[in-house]
Parts: sequence; C-alpha cells; structure tokens
Amino acid sequence: MAAADGDDSLYPIAVLIDELRNEDVQRRFAMLARLGLELLTSSDPPASASQSVGITGVSHRAQPG
Repeated sequence: MAAADGDDSLYPIAVLIDELRNEDVQRRFAMLARLGLELLTSSDPPASASQSVGITGVSHRAQPG
C-alpha cells in the first residue's frame, strides 16, 4: 500500500507537466512574455505595476509599525 501512496503523490506533478505541454498554455505564456516585454520597452511606462493593470488610488507607502 505504501508504494501506491508514493505513486499517487506524483500525480499532481504529472498533471502539471501535461498542462505545460498543452499548446494553449504555451501560447498564453508567450503572450504574457510579449506583453511584459512591451511594458519594459514602452516609452511611457506606468509608474508601478499596479497602474499597468488599472489599479489606482492605492498608496504604496510602508505602513508605520
């Protein structure tokens, strides 16, 4: 029974590997990488990552401890 438990523990990793081989997932990663590169090379980059996704009105200062 212990051997079966050991084999089952690898199941999530096998599923993840199969998903990463999926063409749609690879396409999504490529798109995200391209968008990230466009943000990095933009002539007018946002002041912060939160602004790049449309989050405004949030203070980025550290809270006093």
